[in-house]
Parts: sequence; structure tokens; C-alpha cells
Amino acid sequence: MFTPTAIFAKSSLAPTSEYNVATGGTETNYREFKIHTFTTSGTFDITALGTVDSNFNILLVAGGGGGGVQAGGGGGGGGVIANSTASLSLGSRTVTVGLGGAAGVLTPSRTTGGNGGDTSIDATYVAVGGGGGGSLLVNNPGNGDGNNGGSGGGGQSGASGAGGTGTAGQGFDGGDGAGGGLAAGGGGGAGQAGGNGGTYPANGYGGDGVESDITGTATYYGGGGGGGNDSNPGGLGGQGGGGQGGYSSIPAGNGGDGQGGGGGGMTGFNSSTAGDGGDGIAIIRYQYRAIPLVVATGGTVTTSGDYKTHTFTTLGTSSFSITNEGYIDSILVVGGGGGGGSHIGGGGAGGGILYYTGSAYWMDTGSYEVIVGDGGAGSTTSITTGSAGENSKFDTHIALGGGPGGSGFQCGSGTTYLNGANGGGSGHGAGTCTIGGAGNQPNSGDLTGVGGKSGGGGTQSGNHGAGGGGGALNNGATGTAGVGGNGGDGYLAWDGYYYSGGGGGSTSYATNQSVTAGNGGTGGGGGASIQSTISSPGSGGTGGRNPGGAGTIGSPATGGGNAGANTGGGGGGGSHVDGDGGKGGSGVVVIKYKFQ
Repeated sequence: MFTPTAIFAKSSLAPTSEYNVATGGTETNYREFKIHTFTTSGTFDITALGTVDSNFNILLVAGGGGGGVQAGGGGGGGGVIANSTASLSLGSRTVTVGLGGAAGVLTPSRTTGGNGGDTSIDATYVAVGGGGGGSLLVNNPGNGDGNNGGSGGGGQSGASGAGGTGTAGQGFDGGDGAGGGLAAGGGGGAGQAGGNGGTYPANGYGGDGVESDITGTATYYGGGGGGGNDSNPGGLGGQGGGGQGGYSSIPAGNGGDGQGGGGGGMTGFNSSTAGDGGDGIAIIRYQYRAIPLVVATGGTVTTSGDYKTHTFTTLGTSSFSITNEGYIDSILVVGGGGGGGSHIGGGGAGGGILYYTGSAYWMDTGSYEVIVGDGGAGSTTSITTGSAGENSKFDTHIALGGGPGGSGFQCGSGTTYLNGANGGGSGHGAGTCTIGGAGNQPNSGDLTGVGGKSGGGGTQSGNHGAGGGGGALNNGATGTAGVGGNGGDGYLAWDGYYYSGGGGGSTSYATNQSVTAGNGGTGGGGGASIQSTISSPGSGGTGGRNPGGAGTIGSPATGGGNAGANTGGGGGGGSHVDGDGGKGGSGVVVIKYKFQ
């Protein structure tokens, strides 16, 4: 994702309008930026400099070097000046785009691959063309070195040619050729040196280029060409348009145009050919309008200062509709929590969390799907788990539901039925349950995932003890004799609330025994219930949008505490004699942006 700050430098001349105005190349608009792309040489004319922003951002990529012949080295990638801040004055200047270097040839006499042409803005900013790949020269058979350049060309194989030297700050050296005429060196790339000729498959690879998102799409530029090889596939070209080296009678690949990729080196077979270097490119970008402010509808809208927050708490599907594009500051998506288990059951797990903060999440005009997942139901029997929480969703980003709590005659060890964004706690089992459910909440694009915590295990020893459900912040605690495991604590999100605390695990099958019930984790987790009438049930987790409920107490059947609504907390475990598990908390989706 492109971040629209800290990429410009101040111009030395006094501006004459709010934003820069210029012409030249192919013009496109991206968000608040105008982009001028030159694939051939031309003129860039600045007719006004801005009072709000008079800065320019440039990307210059030189032409890639051509590949060498007769087990030839790969061409070096064109030199790159990437995301460099530029100070440009009013008036016209020449933009020169370097062509790719020609491949080496066999006849009438062997030649080294040609260097790529330089790409420049006047003489102020100059990206140096990539070095040509080394060839086995008839008039100088002992010298198969690659040429120097923006990135150095790879060395030829038979003469054990040395790789060429790259230009500091623009590219890296080419790889050396291996003796014996089999594996040539790869051309250097703008971001990595070329590989030395050697044993397949690591032989003579082209060095990778560098990545830039100046156009709004992350793209690699200046990759080196792979070295040629006789007995194995040629070296791979580097990311950024590097051509693959030739193999046997298969010709080498050309470098990518518009990326300044180096051409691949030729094999030692006379029926093959080397690859040409790819042409370079020049791109100039600047802010041409004010940063747009979002206008949107959906959910419950609140305002604080310059910011609006849309909160979605109603279960099911709705939409967040944008009528004016712009940047979103913060996003939060919380899945539903898992239901608690029954019959000295384990606590349900907290739902998964996805969040974004950074003020640079761009959203186009349109309608985006929002789904708020419900919490899972608690178990009502000793032989079935609670239900897993439902997933919540914003656009393409899915926060997974929490895993359910296990019931008394189930064991989480070696099973997957307690798994979720966080794992549910195990019931006390018909033996020793040593493992609760496992968790997994992956990242989603620019949103960071929080979860992946495990539920606690349970035990049948003494008064039994079930495990607590995993919370977003930490694992659920293991149940021990007469002690239910506490639910794992939830995560403190950017909106000031805790989310996705795990439910507490239950304990006790006697009414007159002193025991300790598991508490719900911070962030809405439900407390566990117990049969003992001389002890206290588990308390609900606090700190969420709504507190988790405490467990109940008594005989024959008492229920675990329900998790707080819109917290993603896990339900508490139910007590002995089929005490029902508590319900998991529903999820929530929250979106914040600057509106003025």
C-alpha cells in the first residue's frame, strides 16, 4: 500500500499556484497525484509551482545491458534512482530514456553485450545504463569479463570472466563465470548482486531489482539477466525484467522493456542467441490537488473533532458506502466468540481480530460489504461442544470466529473440534485432557491479525477442572483439580476497548467442596459456573464494549456466563450435571476517517 507522506523535497523556487502544474510524457492521475510517464525521450515542462506543495518525486531506470555470447554472462540491470526527492524549477527540461543494450553477436566477430543507455533529467539526475554481459572473444580469449554499468554484467564462463562493477547507489556487481565453459555469471540487479556461475539450480542467476510504488502499483525495476549454461537450464533473470540465460540450443530471454532488465547470456551452442537488454523508463509524480476527504454512510456514526467513526453492531450483512473517495485512518474487525462447553466444560475462545491504523488506507467510491458475526451458542449436553463463533467481515477482510469450549466427556488432545481464531478450552474429559484447541488468525492485506492463541487443557483429577478459552492476547489457562482455567485476556484495540477475551473453565461436581471457577478474560469473556454452593462462580471479563457475564452456582444444572455483546468474547463453561455453556459474544466492525 502506498503511503502519501514523507516522499517529497522542497523546491528552491517560489511557487505560483496551490499545486504544481506540468506537461510531458503520458499523464495519468492516481489519488491526489499526477504521474508523467516517459517510455521514450521527451520534454517535461513545469508551468506553475504550488504554494501548498511544490515538490516532485522521480523514478529513473536506465536501459539494461545485453547478454554475452559463447556461454555468455547476463546483462546488468539498468541503474535505478528510485523514490528520490527532486528539486525542479519552473521551465522546460529534457527527459532522456535509455534504450536496452544490444545482445552480443557471434559474427563477423564475437562481441560483448552492449551497455544500456542512460536515463536522465537534464544532467541533474542520471541513472547509468546496465553493463553488457561478458563473451568469449576471439581476439582476446582470456578476457570474458562483464562490463561495468548501473549494475555490472555477468562474467563469461570459459574464460572465468569477472563480473562487472555496479554504480554505487544504483546497482550491484555482476556474478563471476565458472571455468569449463558451462555456467556464466548473472548480471547484477539494482537491488542484488548477480549470482556466480556454479552448480545448478543456483547457477548464474540475475540479481533482483528494486521495488517502487510510484505509479500506485508495486513494481520491480532493474533486474539482472541470467547467465548462459550448456548442460543445465540457464540462470533465472532477476525480478525487475531480467531475461533468463540460454540453455543448450534454447535462446536467452530479452530484458523487460520499461523495467530496464538485463538480457540473458547465450549458451556455448552456436545455434543459440543472447538476449537484448530492456529499455528504461522515467516517471515523475507530484500532488496536483488537495487530499480528498471521505464521505460515507453505514452503521452508527459518531463524530469527534475532525473524525467520524462508523460502528457496526447489528448481526448479519450491511454495507459501508463511500460517496467520496479518500483515506481511512483506522479499521477494526472482530469475529464472534465461541460458546462454552457443558458438564464441567471448557471456556469458549475469543474471536479473531483484524485491525489497521496509519491514516493511509485508500478506499474508492463504492459500497463495501460488512458482516457482523454472532457468538457461538453454549453446549447443552456433556457430549457435544459449544458452537464456534461466526466470522465477521469488512470488504475482503475476514476476522475468524473463536473456537468452542469442549464439554465434559470430550478431550481436545489430538482433535481439531476446538480450533478457531483462538482455541477453545478442553472439558474435564474421561481422562486427562492435556491440550485445548489451537488458534489461527492470519493477516489480511494491510490489516494485522491478532489471535492464534490456544485453549487450556482439562483434567478429571479430584474435583475436575476444565480449561479456559484462548483470548486474543494470551492462551487460556489449564484446568487443574478443583480449579477451572481462566480465559485468556483480550486485546486493547485502537478504539480504547478490549476485545476477544476467553471464557473461563468450569470445575466441581460436588456441592460442598471449596473450588475455584475460571474467570472470563479481559474483553468480555464469560465466567464459568460451578455446582459447589460454598464457592464463587467465575467472574466475567471487563474492559470490553459490554462486560462478560458471571457464571451461576447451584445444583443440578447451572449455566456459564454469556460473553459481552459486540466484544467477541468466549462463553463460560457450564457446571456438572449438564450445566449449559455460556453464549459467545457477537463481533463488531469499526471504521474511522478524517472528514474535515
